[in-house]
Amino acid sequence: MKEEYYRPREIRYTKPQIKWLILNVFGSDVWPSDGKETGYTGGKGKLINSHAPYETVKVITGELSARLNKCGLDGLLLCYLIKTSEGDNVYVEQEIADFLKENPDDIRFRLKTVLNYCRGRRRKLMGYGRYLDEARWREKRVSTPTHKG
Repeated sequence: MKEEYYRPREIRYTKPQIKWLILNVFGSDVWPSDGKETGYTGGKGKLINSHAPYETVKVITGELSARLNKCGLDGLLLCYLIKTSEGDNVYVEQEIADFLKENPDDIRFRLKTVLNYCRGRRRKLMGYGRYLDEARWREKRVSTPTHKG
């Protein structure tokens, strides 16, 4: 199975990319290596870049940080979940729910909503609070069966 890796120019803030950025790029001044052997293999010549090497990293992580900060505590909880879960999201979600004395299903819903908000275009149209309210309304509407009488 191919290990997940994204180049800076590939970042579109999709769900997998957001998770990957939080795990591999947040808090760093350099882009992680793709793990391939390095060395000169010939090419089209020298590439000229007008940016410092750390600038691209700061722009991408700054944008993601701004998106997460708009979500307040829920953005922080998403970072915590991604950095600590190691594949066992249910345990970490339960741990968060116990700590906050909330329903685990509500925590799971909020974390899913943060991820959707951070990747979506609607974030430019509304704040996270309104987005969360609308997501709850849509969830209720879908989960509540309608009776025809």
